[in-house]
Amino acid sequence: MDRHGAYVAMSRHRESVDLHYGRDDFRDQSKLVRTLSRERGKDMASDYRVRAPEPAKTVEPKRGMFDGLELTVSRKSLDESPPQRLRQVKLSEVRVSARSLEPAVAQPPLDKAVERFARVTKDIVDVRRAGGKELPHELDAYRKARQELDALRPGGANDLREAFGKSYKLTSEAAEGRTAGAIAAMDRQEAARAAERVAAERAARDRARLAVETKRLAAETEKRADQFVETWKKESTIARKAPTYAARDEARANLTSMAKSLHRDPQLESLLRNRRAQLGLDAMRGKTLSPGSPAKSRRWTRAGDLDVGCVHDTQTHARPPAR
Repeated sequence: MDRHGAYVAMSRHRESVDLHYGRDDFRDQSKLVRTLSRERGKDMASDYRVRAPEPAKTVEPKRGMFDGLELTVSRKSLDESPPQRLRQVKLSEVRVSARSLEPAVAQPPLDKAVERFARVTKDIVDVRRAGGKELPHELDAYRKARQELDALRPGGANDLREAFGKSYKLTSEAAEGRTAGAIAAMDRQEAARAAERVAAERAARDRARLAVETKRLAAETEKRADQFVETWKKESTIARKAPTYAARDEARANLTSMAKSLHRDPQLESLLRNRRAQLGLDAMRGKTLSPGSPAKSRRWTRAGDLDVGCVHDTQTHARPPAR
């Protein structure tokens, strides 16, 4: 075969022509195209002229004057239908398809499930776009296709349904068997869902870590409050019962410093506000344990306790004259 023979063989058809070839002669379709497109010299019938033997002379029978005369129309000619006029077909309208004789590769189960789900989804969408309503058997086919897809890939039907809702073109391509784009969309949806799960797990871990840290800080603050109460009681006892004025003044200074330090630790001050009784303070005086101004100090009551509600200059504490 060459290009001339291929042209003659493939241009004498009214509607279409199918070309079949074997893989044992042609490795692929490109080799078939090269073979059918090669240029060779055209042979002429005159190149193969053969002298035919002269026919033997025969004696024709003598014909009469009425031989071959038909006076009536035969029934056979009446039964014959008139010849049909053939439609003219342009060469550009002839469809040529080449198929391999080998069996087609089997489609993976996931691709089949995606194509089936896309096909029933497209049918329902087309019905709704036309203003109609899907029939019960169409809904049953949709549910069945959804179950088959979820069996092969859990959650795949929801991912694919969301992707089809964004692109009708993607639905049409998958319904025609081109499922690569639909499967890629499913992969993107699954990756996004996995990222959301990772983010949720990270947030849960952060909340748990924060709760543990808050609990640890609360325990540390509680421990510091216990130490503060113990030290406060000790210094208060010294301020009341010390044998010398110097020891009492030192204890009072320590108490004043402890009260001022609460400015820098509001958590500890808030916790100690509920422990006024343990500190020996008047629960009805003042709202804070820390002094109102660094230049002020507390006034000691007759019981020797620190009155957090009243402040005045430390010079009002006159020391008795020395004997």
